[in-house]
Amino acid sequence: MIFITGASGLVGCALVMELYGQGVRSMRLLIHRNNHIKRLLLDEGINDLNIEYVQASLQDKEELLIVMQGVTHVYHCAALISIVPGAYEKLYAVNVQGLQNVIEASIAVGVKKFIHISSVEAIGYQKGEKIVDESAGFRPNDTFIPYGKSKAIGSIKALELAKSANLPLVILAPAGIIGPYDYGQSRLGRVIWDSYNHKLPAYIDGGFDFVDSRDVAKLAIHAMHHAPAYELYICSGTHASLEQLIGTVTTKKPPKLPITAAKLLALYFEIAHKLGGRDPLITSGSLRITQSHLSYNSSKAKRKLDWQIRPLTTTIKETLAWYKKHFSSEKS
Repeated sequence: MIFITGASGLVGCALVMELYGQGVRSMRLLIHRNNHIKRLLLDEGINDLNIEYVQASLQDKEELLIVMQGVTHVYHCAALISIVPGAYEKLYAVNVQGLQNVIEASIAVGVKKFIHISSVEAIGYQKGEKIVDESAGFRPNDTFIPYGKSKAIGSIKALELAKSANLPLVILAPAGIIGPYDYGQSRLGRVIWDSYNHKLPAYIDGGFDFVDSRDVAKLAIHAMHHAPAYELYICSGTHASLEQLIGTVTTKKPPKLPITAAKLLALYFEIAHKLGGRDPLITSGSLRITQSHLSYNSSKAKRKLDWQIRPLTTTIKETLAWYKKHFSSEKS
């Protein structure tokens, strides 16, 4: 039995669709809050997929043991993502302790293989680096934001725990993920949609590596069948500036925000958030990420697992088309 955590997320939805496309007709999905999978299957006209929906807290190993009985293969996509300062305790609870609980439950029920979706943020950054590959390992003390630190520590502990129990575990580290089936509207997806609707007030000069959620899903499945245990694979598609990203969506670009102004705005957002305001649009940490101009080398996945990626322009256009179909009422 295949078990997917975080199934309603961007990668989770893409994974369900890819597994279905490869002939899988039965799976068990861990749903936390919103069950976007039911809407996905309805939208795609899929009625021959046997899905068992279960709920359990990642912080409760006993609950996980109950819902994971009979599970043989695990795709762990669940994670807490945040760029907000001061959220480390919450991030640790999900991305470290929650991951450990899922692995311990997997060991207890006899799981045969475990795929963990980590992040390139877990690899971190050291001064002078321009391109990073898997040889850097996980560097929790060199990450840009607390989220990256939690993913780094979680991945390190996951490897230690899996090795001690002979649980074959493979870790994938995706870059910035974009793609269809984005029912929860991810931060990057919102940038694309707001750019199309001319609702993006401004943008910052900077860049990052981006990857299609469907390509991550394909690699996860291939890794499940073919990757050796305890290996790390970077999933990075294309490096692009935010200007290029927005320019693919619209010819009417918003004004570019000078970096000095962006830093002041990030500081304002962070202070407002501490005083009870909404999650900040940008933070000092997120600025460090986009201003680093760091790229990630995914040649190992391409070489060892024959991973192929689609062009970024294709991803953006298909993601936008999906948004138009499912969220057209938001267009001004």
